[in-house]
Amino acid sequence: MKVMLKKILIVGCGGFSLEVIKYLKDYSDYNPDKIEILGFLDPYLSKVKKKQVLLAYKKKVKFFKRIKDIKSKKNVHSLIAIGNPAKREECKIQLKKNKIKLFTLIHPKSFICESSKIAPGCIIAPFSYVGPMAKLEENVILNIFSSIGHHSIVKKSSVLSPYATLNGKSVVGNMCLLGTHSTVVTGATLGNNSKLSAGSTLYRRLSKNMLVNGSPAEPILKLN
Repeated sequence: MKVMLKKILIVGCGGFSLEVIKYLKDYSDYNPDKIEILGFLDPYLSKVKKKQVLLAYKKKVKFFKRIKDIKSKKNVHSLIAIGNPAKREECKIQLKKNKIKLFTLIHPKSFICESSKIAPGCIIAPFSYVGPMAKLEENVILNIFSSIGHHSIVKKSSVLSPYATLNGKSVVGNMCLLGTHSTVVTGATLGNNSKLSAGSTLYRRLSKNMLVNGSPAEPILKLN
């Protein structure tokens, strides 16, 4: 069977992109898929960003400020290496408009139950866990040691920071951010476009656009 080369466009040249470079290398070592990094796309590209990427990647690579600067999009797939949920969603929309597919990166040292569902564009870092019947929608990030319990749902473009946890049958809405060591307990829901602060524990259902803090977590600010 012919193996098709996938060219990976990494969107964003911040700190998380440096982690993604390593994740891709690990992925390549354990998977038959042929991939290579096409380049990095960042509208706010700077000399500092270029330097840190080159130090991490240790190879020659292309940099782009605009999608239209990419001459050929054949076999190009994208990974959005940006931790801001709203910006992740914006990038996803623009990439789809330009007919660039989303690449799903599942690190070989993560644990994924076979009955779970993972949509395109997700980045699942090492030592993270996705339980039985759990569902990740498009463009979600699970950082290191984060976990999704059985039958839980993480909706599009949401981001779990390191050690964030969803217990079974819990829900995180669209474009949410869970801080480090935060927890959504069984049956609780974090509404769309909300943020759960580091170390906080959510025990109930909350509406959208909230900054949530504490244990038990309560809304402290309405977000735009």
